[in-house]
Amino acid sequence: MGITTKRSGTPVKFDPEKAAKVIGAFVPGAILRRTDQGISSTGQAFASYSTQYRRQLQRMGEDQKIDLRLTGGLMNSIKVRETRITGTGVEVVIAPDTGSSSQVRAPSEIRALRRAGLVEGRFGETGISKTLRRGEARQLERDLKRESGQRQIKTGEQGPPHNVLGYWIHHGTSTTPARPFMGLTPDQERELNVLLGKAKVFG
Repeated sequence: MGITTKRSGTPVKFDPEKAAKVIGAFVPGAILRRTDQGISSTGQAFASYSTQYRRQLQRMGEDQKIDLRLTGGLMNSIKVRETRITGTGVEVVIAPDTGSSSQVRAPSEIRALRRAGLVEGRFGETGISKTLRRGEARQLERDLKRESGQRQIKTGEQGPPHNVLGYWIHHGTSTTPARPFMGLTPDQERELNVLLGKAKVFG
């Protein structure tokens, strides 16, 4: 997914190459700065995260502000992907890439205890009386150290491609609300037009 920013003018006065440079230098950063503030491309605040996701962020020691950054992979991949220049106009396509980021989860000592067979249940509701062998005890010690010593733990799996993840976030899914982030607010559009004017792309 991505956005296409268009500008056009008369062949005599319009400088599409210069316009493309101004757009490419401004738009990706404008999207990131606005998103970091929790503001969507409509100018409204993003829909809140679910209670479960906020708890996960809290366990990770992460800020719970809605900036669409957990690993940062999606937002950091937003770049100019294509520029199409004609004699009278220019189209600049800005989008996330097709790469993916490592999946991460919050640390959980309960996971380590469950792997060692000392508790049952999702939240360790049931304790189990068990004597660990030396190797099992050492493994539990390593697991507990790993779970308690990191803010984020990589699951070993990759997330969806950034452009696909961006589409889901922007448009929403059956279980998550839309949080449109690709595009410019009216204020940002005006700021871009000021920059284009200063660059004298229209002569």
